Amino acid sequence: MSDNWNQLAVQYFHLISPTGELSEAEVHIRNMAVRDLIGRAAASLPKDNPIALSWFIDALQRDPDRLFVAQVMSVANPVPRCLLDPLLIAALLEPNPSASRAFVAPCVRSFGGPEVVTRIAALAGHPGVAEHGGVNKAMYWVP
Repeated sequence: MSDNWNQLAVQYFHLISPTGELSEAEVHIRNMAVRDLIGRAAASLPKDNPIALSWFIDALQRDPDRLFVAQVMSVANPVPRCLLDPLLIAALLEPNPSASRAFVAPCVRSFGGPEVVTRIAALAGHPGVAEHGGVNKAMYWVP
């Protein structure tokens, strides 16, 4: 199945990559194609099974695949529990404070603010988190 997820990620990045100037209609068509692709990916997301979700767990540690994962999780409902910590670690290690929201928001939606705060506190000692100021960046997005 990982080949299938790899293909979907490649398709996603192909769609969002700038290819010159696009007309308003072309932008609309591209945005609809991105929305359809992310929706199909979220709909075929395996249930909360770490083995079936291993591609996502691994992808959250890779640029740029982690951005594809964040987009899929933005529409997945609920986010599989086994992805909670990997998503939060991605947020904690994200150098861009605004981009960390893409990893935190789906967790808050699925698990609630208090649980996300608890998990962030538990993950604060993960290597690289302090260097990136990750706790403050991630906590900013928890209501």
